[in-house]
Amino acid sequence: MVLSKNLVLVGVTAGIGAGVLWWMQRRRVAAPVPVATPTAAPSSSAPISVSVDTPTGDEMKNMPRAIIYFATNTQTAAQCADRAASVLAGGGWAVTVEDMCLVDPEDALLGSSGGIDTLLLFIVATGSNASLPDGARGWSDWLHFEAQSPRSGACLARTRFAVFGLGDSAYGANFAVAARSLERQLLALGAKRAVRKGTGNTGAGEHKPLDTLLVDWLALLQQAEAARRAALSKRTAAEAREEARALLAESDSEDEEGSEGPSSDVEMEDIGADSGPAEVDGLREMLTDRVKASLVKSGYKVIGSHSAVKLCRWTKAQLRGRGGCYKHTMYGITSYRCMEMTPSMACANKCTFCWRDYRNPVATEFNFVQDPPDWIVQEAIARHTQMIRTLRGVPGVEPDRYQEALQPRHCALSLVGEPIIYPAIGKLLEELHSRHISSFLVSNAQFPDKMAALPPVTQLYLSVDAADRQSLKDIDRPLFPDFWERFLASIDALRDRRDRTVFRLTLVKGWNSSTVHGYASLVRRCRPDFIEVKGVTFAGPGTGARQMTMANVPFHEEVVQFCEALAASIASGAGSDLETELHDESLGAVPE
Repeated sequence: MVLSKNLVLVGVTAGIGAGVLWWMQRRRVAAPVPVATPTAAPSSSAPISVSVDTPTGDEMKNMPRAIIYFATNTQTAAQCADRAASVLAGGGWAVTVEDMCLVDPEDALLGSSGGIDTLLLFIVATGSNASLPDGARGWSDWLHFEAQSPRSGACLARTRFAVFGLGDSAYGANFAVAARSLERQLLALGAKRAVRKGTGNTGAGEHKPLDTLLVDWLALLQQAEAARRAALSKRTAAEAREEARALLAESDSEDEEGSEGPSSDVEMEDIGADSGPAEVDGLREMLTDRVKASLVKSGYKVIGSHSAVKLCRWTKAQLRGRGGCYKHTMYGITSYRCMEMTPSMACANKCTFCWRDYRNPVATEFNFVQDPPDWIVQEAIARHTQMIRTLRGVPGVEPDRYQEALQPRHCALSLVGEPIIYPAIGKLLEELHSRHISSFLVSNAQFPDKMAALPPVTQLYLSVDAADRQSLKDIDRPLFPDFWERFLASIDALRDRRDRTVFRLTLVKGWNSSTVHGYASLVRRCRPDFIEVKGVTFAGPGTGARQMTMANVPFHEEVVQFCEALAASIASGAGSDLETELHDESLGAVPE
């Protein structure tokens, strides 16, 4: 394939791998309903549909929160998860439902979704060999490994949970044994149990209906949580004042997001207001202690004052003989030898769909203490291999792949922030290449001059989140007043590069998925080698006036239809000499 003359639509990717768009159909958020909780039992033919109004941002802040994880054999646990979401939402909870088969246990338990303010509710069936159902056994493996690791300790000490197990009582001692094992493993790592485990009999014979058992157990759970919240409210005046001071210290620009007028942009750039970052030679560090602590809690390894590295879930999956990321399928990289990092946590956009921590800094230029590029690369590799070494002995990790993974050969400069804003990004790229590490750099299309000045990049991405000025402003929420001009100039700069180039489109249904011809015009203007189209990843309603819901997540078929329409529109454009090829991620790698 001659890449300079062929345009390849990588359709359909979801940014984080195969099956994610299907996962979006299973993940949903249940909000409080102003009606009495229904009492009908779960249907055996389809999951319960919960139709509720989405709460506002202010309402969400005051609600008790729960994430319901289910593991199912025959969809009974999935139906119970829907039923539990309905009951809790009716009680004023903000609830999210997740399929354990499609969630990384480390991300769920140690990432941003956990924490003392969120209750993790597990509804699990018992699979073969008295274990969790197929596809969810990685949770048991991970918990077992963490319990054996000397570094773990009480790593789940800030996690609160409750378990409801399903099974057939005819199995005697093995009745709901998977739920018992899961509860023991969570307790062993320091997690706090909100209420004793509940069980439901799905077998034949005379016994209390499953729906009744579940609803009764949820009533006990809500009583226990109400008592806990009441006890927390009886703090001394001194404790209340101390918490108020802590909350003030943690406030940032996001607290003012709803304000009007020109002052909002200034506050969005005030990234060090929380605890006074350290200063060196008159320059402040990019990350405050609070932000660093938040990032570390979410699994990031912070490097110096503005960089970070994190172990990708696909690296861990392929180490265990499972599937790799879309870059493996499409471009042939080895996922377990890929390092995900960034030399700048700051970004010039505050995208509405960003799944990263909204407390990450924002900036239009790099006016911070600057770490040297060779040191950043050296530390990134050291931290990355350190995380790889923790996987030694984990069930399923293949020894040969483990040894190879200790020497990364690819670097995805797309972890968080805008890597191109780092003044020494060119030298950092050269340092990577000198170590025989390929570079996949993603830019948010706001720094055209810096893009034009880059040295060779293995693969250079541009995030193209909208096809017109107003949509780009609404979706990316850029800091620059001339954001549209910068966006178009970045597209022109990408066109003039001799690297392998990519347009990355994130479809947000109802926001940017209908302007196919506008995207086609941008493609003809830039002539990138590849276009990656992904459905948006729902990570909560976000902040600001425009709130995202699950209704904004396109279905797989809708993304496919968009790709087909885009390919047709590109080819039909006036004077277009571009050839388009449409590839489904599941069909194999695109030849290079």
